[in-house]
Amino acid sequence: MEIILSQTNRGKPALIVDDFLHRLKTTTKSTGIWQCSAKKDCIAKITTGSDSLNILHRCTIHSHERDVKKIQTHTLTQACKRRAAEDTCERPRKILVSEARRDETSIQRVTWEISEERCGSKGEKFFQKFQQTARRLLLHWKAFSPETE
Repeated sequence: MEIILSQTNRGKPALIVDDFLHRLKTTTKSTGIWQCSAKKDCIAKITTGSDSLNILHRCTIHSHERDVKKIQTHTLTQACKRRAAEDTCERPRKILVSEARRDETSIQRVTWEISEERCGSKGEKFFQKFQQTARRLLLHWKAFSPETE
């Protein structure tokens, strides 16, 4: 079971467990309750300890299938957003390539559909450039891939 602590597109805490994205619903002094964020009618919940990585209770009944590509897109997007916020002088292509190299197969697996709703008003220009660069990189990668025979 893989547990990844992440953020939502609006900067709220998110938890990725077994390729399902959960958002923080409520907290107490010692626990946090995370709800599946894929659909409103999904009843899957996770209760964690105060450190958010110690799972105390799980209800794993999801009303939908896993969307691995969506999770991979989410993690890559969040990594690029974090890097862009840390170093504003770095070019989008360099950020994209360096983050994609961390996971060797991410260029193959990730769909590069980043809509304006997910980007927000502050990062629209950056992510439009990011999306263009990603598409060019993906086309370049497909053209020179040994698998395309």
